Amino acid sequence: MRGVLKEEKDYSTDHIKLYCKRTEMQLWVIGDVDGFVVTQINIFPLRKVLVAMFAGGKDGKVDWIEVMEELKELAKAKDCEAVRIYGRRGWVRKFKPKRDMAFFDTEVEQ
Repeated sequence: MRGVLKEEKDYSTDHIKLYCKRTEMQLWVIGDVDGFVVTQINIFPLRKVLVAMFAGGKDGKVDWIEVMEELKELAKAKDCEAVRIYGRRGWVRKFKPKRDMAFFDTEVEQ
């Protein structure tokens, strides 16, 4: 997980562990620790969304299309209307979503 978080500015590994312990986030291990996904359910005024906050895995060991199908099933079971992925552009190429939205930060000088 540390490799995935090396450029992360909002969460540390310790934060994710704490939120998982408090069930505010969920850690899903793929295979025999071949990969992982950290999810969070966000409740917006108009709908609930299962958000894949962080994901990573060993090259070639994870079938991400299958993982997405499992996330959709989880979202359905939790009454969510969508699965959202925060990540690099490679995820857009992988899943070819109907709607491609960019999320980015612009740092504010203090």
